[in-house]
Amino acid sequence: MGNLEQIHNLTNSSLPTSHVGFHVWRGLTLPTDIFLSGSARFARKTGNFLPTLLPFNFARLSQAVKLNDQVIFLDNFPTPSITLGTRIRINRRETKVVEDFNQENNELLLSTGIQAAYPSYTPVEVYGQPIESDGNYLAGEVTINIDSVWKIYPGDVLVFGVAEIDVIASTITATVGDIYSYQITLKEGIPTDLEHQGLVLLRAYPAYESEVRALPTTPGVLTSGVGPFVVDWVSGPLLTGTQIEETMYVYLQTASGIVLQENIFNKNDLVLRAPIQANYPLFWDVGRGKINWDGSRFHAYTDTESKFHIFKKLVPNFPTDQVNQWNIQVEPDNDVNIFVEFEPNVSQSYALTGGVVTTINLLLDPTDQPAERVHIRIDSGANPETLIKFNDWNLITPQVETLKYHVVSKVTGTYNYACSGLFIKPMFLSIDLLKARLDYTAMLNGGRLLL
Repeated sequence: MGNLEQIHNLTNSSLPTSHVGFHVWRGLTLPTDIFLSGSARFARKTGNFLPTLLPFNFARLSQAVKLNDQVIFLDNFPTPSITLGTRIRINRRETKVVEDFNQENNELLLSTGIQAAYPSYTPVEVYGQPIESDGNYLAGEVTINIDSVWKIYPGDVLVFGVAEIDVIASTITATVGDIYSYQITLKEGIPTDLEHQGLVLLRAYPAYESEVRALPTTPGVLTSGVGPFVVDWVSGPLLTGTQIEETMYVYLQTASGIVLQENIFNKNDLVLRAPIQANYPLFWDVGRGKINWDGSRFHAYTDTESKFHIFKKLVPNFPTDQVNQWNIQVEPDNDVNIFVEFEPNVSQSYALTGGVVTTINLLLDPTDQPAERVHIRIDSGANPETLIKFNDWNLITPQVETLKYHVVSKVTGTYNYACSGLFIKPMFLSIDLLKARLDYTAMLNGGRLLL
């Protein structure tokens, strides 16, 4: 831990005297989607191992055009973002329908002539793709059905006339051939009445949908799973002074595919539905007593005054929006009282008999406040320096074992934004970090990415 202390001291030595910096140390950063093997939409992948996603919905005129020209030439052809019927927008001023194209020479035939002359290098963006309403809807309705050859995700934008409205929920209700039928929930109501098979545009923003991924492990490194973890990804604009809105939607599932939770995630949001390994408390703060490890169980020793206390600041806090319940087998040498507190909630207390293995139950549920710290306190009464052995915290409630995700980024361009696949970062340090192992490039002890 000497290196961590040096980093902490170096950080604080560079801050004003009125400020204090803290580091949150996590476990190994693990990619869930090493090759981005899912499907990209209005985007392209670059790189082989741990590739990134770039937008692919933008080009420039390679030749000047005159008023009323219907044929234009681009400097690149963003395939397959441009298809028959695609709406392009020239110089952010006028929107045109692509009637035909020649991919070999980047030529587009437009349904009508352009309304102004433009020089070469004028920007041309893939603005949107036509989709159809399925049903009749009145102005102001927020739930509509849509038929589309394109996948539609939360974070997408639908265009009704000139009104752009965000999609906050989308559910596939049927699939016929290559047509997806969706029930769509919009952020606000549609501006006018919409007839059956009425024209709607899907804004051509880049998106990526993963396949179902098992929670990652590295052979010889994470031997007992990842425990509670935060989700993260590396993304951002490649130009200064810009901000790009992203929507990362994650499905947390069992091994058999039962969805336990689905919602929009922000970077470093916590997933708590996991066991907690017995070795994790080795890296917590010790207030009183001593700790040790026998290879499978955590050892706690009360001090000469029969007291033991360890604690851990939880960043982010343990959420209480769902029921999380763990069983722990505990074996004390003598009679003890154990108190487990998910601060600021009331302690859960247990009276244990010496020499007997007892299973204790820990519970966090929606009646509790989000936990800011976890404390384990032990009182061994008339028996100072008592040994208490703790096994893993086994999750009783269903455990997250697989996940899938999709991300939408509101950006138009080519090299102005990049996004990685999803990473998971174990919340707690573990003894797995201390083991010798081979990394992905077969370099012994070659280092690890800690974000």
